[in-house]
Order: sequence, then C-alpha cells, then structure tokens
Amino acid sequence: GVIRGTVRIEGGTLPPETHIDAAFIRPGNSLTIAHTRVDARRQFVFERVPPGNYELGVNAYVPGRRVSARQAIVVSNGVVTEITVTLNVGSNPKPGP
Repeated sequence: GVIRGTVRIEGGTLPPETHIDAAFIRPGNSLTIAHTRVDARRQFVFERVPPGNYELGVNAYVPGRRVSARQAIVVSNGVVTEITVTLNVGSNPKPGP
C-alpha cells in the first residue's frame, strides 16, 4: 500500500524553514518502520507499506521545542491511503526557564 499525507498547521504559523518529518510505527511498538521529511508543500509519501494497522506521527522542530501529532491509519494492499495530520502549534507551550 501507499500512505500519502498532508500536514495541516493550526493555532499559529511555523517559520518557512521549519523541519517537519513523518514516521509510522505499529501500535504498541515504539520501533519506527519508516520515516521521511515533509516537503515544502507539507506533503509526504510512504510507498510499499505492508498492509496493516499503523500509528502515523508527525513532528515539527521549532526553536526550543517539538510539536507533535499522532493518528491511527489502516493500510491495504494496492491502495493509496490519504491522510491529513493536524499540528496545533499553539497547543504545546514552550518549556519554562
């Protein structure tokens, strides 16, 4: 299967050069199966994904913190699974001094 995703930003903005990546794991297992960088259009693709249930995580690395989101996804053989993951940049406050 294929996972084709888009990252939506809400609760604020990110600097244009912000590094954003996406990865997926099996639920209950912290071992990353694959990861990729999210492109300038905030899109990403994973190809040749074995069928099954996964958890997709997206991380944006901004100065002093990381903004993350996770979402469950089901992949089927020969099917393109479209997903939109929302990062709320206003929800993770910066750590204090």
